[in-house]
Amino acid sequence: MSAVVHIITALERGGAQRIALETVAQLHHHDRPQWLITGSFGDTALIEEARERLGKRLIIVPALNRPIQPRQDAQAFVGIYRCLRQLSQSLGTPLVVHTHSSKAGVLGRLAAHAVGNCHIIHTVHGFGFGVASTRSQWLLEAAERMAGAVTNVLIFVSESDRDLALRLKLAPKATYQIIRAALDPAPFVALRKNLTIRAEARHQWNIPEDVPLIVTVANCKPQKDPLFHIEVFKEFLELEPNAWFLFVGDGVLKSALVQRITELGLTQKIVLPGFIADSRLALAAGDIFLLASRWEGLPRSVLEAMASGLPVVVRNSTGWADELHWSKRLWSLEKDAPASAFAQALHQALLSKNTNTLNYQDNKTDAHFLPEEFTLDGMLERLDILYKSLYKNS
Repeated sequence: MSAVVHIITALERGGAQRIALETVAQLHHHDRPQWLITGSFGDTALIEEARERLGKRLIIVPALNRPIQPRQDAQAFVGIYRCLRQLSQSLGTPLVVHTHSSKAGVLGRLAAHAVGNCHIIHTVHGFGFGVASTRSQWLLEAAERMAGAVTNVLIFVSESDRDLALRLKLAPKATYQIIRAALDPAPFVALRKNLTIRAEARHQWNIPEDVPLIVTVANCKPQKDPLFHIEVFKEFLELEPNAWFLFVGDGVLKSALVQRITELGLTQKIVLPGFIADSRLALAAGDIFLLASRWEGLPRSVLEAMASGLPVVVRNSTGWADELHWSKRLWSLEKDAPASAFAQALHQALLSKNTNTLNYQDNKTDAHFLPEEFTLDGMLERLDILYKSLYKNS
């Protein structure tokens, strides 16, 4: 019997976590079981979902946590090593160890190498090198090179991250593959022109039906730069005084976000519901989607917004947005663009939506579907082929 073991730092609401969970749940077969190792830190609802869907195939290593803490990280390494060794011994076969996220990516790959007889895969869901301090960047790159030296396959969700890894020579012996962080577009396509869901969603958050509404779905953590989103909205109000902003997410910067909103006197125009069970409600309520992260791999939230028919304005921090050239409703700004430039882009997107200058019927791919490689079925098929090829060649 062969087995695939996925490792991720924490099950919090995010694209990488959803990808890992869906892969383990949907590619599980009796002859090739899929396991998931994660830390105890994370979103309670997502951990409970994982327990319900995976049962005993969910393994918790409490020390696997953030931020970097040498003593705790050493304990996490030992915990992961013991889990992998036990699985390898009980199954009596080589494991495919597939890691996600930065810390689990380093600790998990090194633990798999220590166990031996493992095929080691890591999915890069985005690098934070470009925004780290010089010292932090050196440490991050050194850790990636150390783990990269024992990696068999590096998967990238964007070509820009693959090109960066090649330039930095992060894993010179590994095979590089592009497999997108994908989703099932059908539930989001169903939102288009559904005025009932739109009205119900706005009513839930007491948002007037006739005001322009910007929507962001993102964690309140430094990577997503939530405070910059508030500055963008402040500038946008100069162009659209009646506008509202719905920011869906939670995290370490939530209190700073609330404080800044209060300082600007925008409490009555910004809704912060925290995490919600279904992001489709937020997208159904909105008119434009905004994501101005400091760095990204390929954010699923943007694909969700595109599938739902919303115009999308993004910060193209690492070049990932260039790979969505097939979309006619994407406004992409450079990483150093000021808040006022984002406000102008949002205004253009709103005008285009309101005047119907985006004719969704002209381009079937853009109107109703995502390209196959960006769909959940396409992603799972590529991963299944990869896993089979590793066992075939072992």
